[in-house]
Amino acid sequence: MKIDLKGVNRSDLARKCGMTTSGISRILSGERAPSVSAAIRIANALDTDIDNLLASLPDNDKAAVH
Repeated sequence: MKIDLKGVNRSDLARKCGMTTSGISRILSGERAPSVSAAIRIANALDTDIDNLLASLPDNDKAAVH
């Protein structure tokens, strides 16, 4: 499943979350796992719940919330 950015580009999402664009990109690609606080900020910025966000992240060994 892919994360629905709801028309928000990665740089705007990063700004809303107080993160860098590269940090957002690494999380969305599955290269990096989000911290719990980052996952909450991303979910809030996308007006979704954390369960939907986490279910939408790429499923690989690197993408475990920490």
